[in-house]
Amino acid sequence: MNDQHGTSNPQLFLDADSKEFLLETSKWAKFIAILGFIGIALMVLMAIFVSLFFNLSGLSSNTAADTFGFGTGFLGLIYLVLAALYFFPILYLYRFSDQIKKSILDSDQLLLSSALEHLKKHYKFIGIIAIAIIALYAVLFLIAMFGGIASAF
Repeated sequence: MNDQHGTSNPQLFLDADSKEFLLETSKWAKFIAILGFIGIALMVLMAIFVSLFFNLSGLSSNTAADTFGFGTGFLGLIYLVLAALYFFPILYLYRFSDQIKKSILDSDQLLLSSALEHLKKHYKFIGIIAIAIIALYAVLFLIAMFGGIASAF
């Protein structure tokens, strides 16, 4: 990286406050990551529950899913896809939290770089998901708008 004068400065020093901030951040990041893993596990269990239980019990004939033209197996698949999609940003966050703590305690520059790379991957993934969701909402809005116009004729 170049500083404001255009010269290369490969050294970056973290003062005691910065190290404490990163150590506290690692604790919160690990907490959030663990909650994320628990949420993913619950999504997988829900996928199994929705796919198997409702089909085996015969309760799926009157569900909202059947009303909209797809069965509970499809809903279970959606839960599994969402769980797989959420796994990666949560994994990146967990790796960041683990590596940032070790890098500060061991004064390991390479591990610090690796931890920050995982944080970058985490936010990049979240950003891409946000863009995809906004695009999906825009498409659904256009479909609803044109569907409403078409039904008026």
